[in-house]
Amino acid sequence: MTSSPVQDEIREEIAKLADFVETAQRLIHQSTLVDITPLHARLEQVCQKIKQAPRPQARDVLGDLENLFKSIERLEKYLDLQHDALSEHFYSTQTQANPLFAQEVRDDEQED
Repeated sequence: MTSSPVQDEIREEIAKLADFVETAQRLIHQSTLVDITPLHARLEQVCQKIKQAPRPQARDVLGDLENLFKSIERLEKYLDLQHDALSEHFYSTQTQANPLFAQEVRDDEQED
C-alpha cells in the first residue's frame, strides 16, 4: 500500500522527534544536561497533524506514534535518574564542609 503525502510528512516528523529523543538519551548517558523544552511543542504539532488527517491515514501512523511514546517514556526514566543523581550530588555537597573554607578558618584562628 502506498502512503499519502500526509502520512509521509507525519512519519518524517515522528522520525525527527525520535532522533531528538535518541540524542537526548545519549547525552544523558554522557552526563550532559539536556533541554527537552522543544519536544512538547513539536509533539503537539505532530498530534494535531494526525488529528486533522483522514482517519485511515491517521490509523496507519499509530504504530510509529506508539514507538515514539515508548521512547519518550524511556527518556523520562533517564531524566528522572539524572535528576536524582544531580539532587544527590547537590545534597551531599551542601552537607560536607568545603576544605578550602576550613583552611581559611584555621588561618584566621592562627592570626589571633
